[in-house]
Amino acid sequence: MIKSGDTVLILATARSISEEEILPFCNWATSKGLKVERAPNLFQKVHQFAGNDQQRAEDLLWALSHPTAAAVFCARGGYGSLRTIKKLTEISIKNQPNFNETEAFASIWKPKLFVGFSDVTVLHSWLNKNNWVSLHGPVVAQWSNNDFEETLYSLEQAVFEGKVAIKIEPLPSVKPFTGRLVGGNLSLIYALQGTKYQIQTQNAVLLLEDLDEYLYHVDRMLQSLDLAEVFHNVRAIIVGGMSQMHDNQIPFGKTAEDIIRETIAKYQIPAIFNVPIGHLSTNNSVFLGTDITFDGIQISQIVENLRNV
Repeated sequence: MIKSGDTVLILATARSISEEEILPFCNWATSKGLKVERAPNLFQKVHQFAGNDQQRAEDLLWALSHPTAAAVFCARGGYGSLRTIKKLTEISIKNQPNFNETEAFASIWKPKLFVGFSDVTVLHSWLNKNNWVSLHGPVVAQWSNNDFEETLYSLEQAVFEGKVAIKIEPLPSVKPFTGRLVGGNLSLIYALQGTKYQIQTQNAVLLLEDLDEYLYHVDRMLQSLDLAEVFHNVRAIIVGGMSQMHDNQIPFGKTAEDIIRETIAKYQIPAIFNVPIGHLSTNNSVFLGTDITFDGIQISQIVENLRNV
């Protein structure tokens, strides 16, 4: 975890961000005794992106290779991280024809805590696949939110103490569970299927959250994941915010939560709904790529090592 005196990095792998927008985060970091370094291309802008694919990939390589940084805070979500890691692979192979990603994660790139959510789900899946633990938590742009106190408290508990504790209303019908937490944004989990970055759900606890989707899109994504047998060996499911969903003139007839319940019913998977994680006023932080426990009234984690081997 991080401590006063550590260096943290700000990285944009998707949408662009301005210098003004990062100031609240920088002020918070300074107040905690942290040193902040900005990625070399952080304020670049190409249409909606934070620079072109090459620039964002170079910044990601810079962050992975940084010799002393303890954490990387992603600037914002949107869209672009998938293009970024695709370009990073192309650059790495061009510079080193025998490039081996597994070896790079194991011995060359320096473990550090990547923090973010939404489009950052792509990075989480990539990092977790290579045995790095990451943090599903707020992005830098959110530090300017008016209602940020609970989100910030959860983040600080996670990054400074390695602890997660989210109290849930008692759910006697849901059996306690423990398992490696994976997942994040449903749309990105769906988009990653069939790629080498797809979520590894075998014996895992799957986190799902999303924003601004049509209900029939939600159903299509879940049906596709079901056909891909994503839910077959899942230990449990945690559903965060399914926020600002849309419907057509002819109603779909179900909420996002209804669609999830219907899809997973045949598997009898323990499932917790409406957990304050994701695109909500409170976005609790949780570690991905390591075990999480639900004891009937609380979701909890204790993490000390950023590399699972």
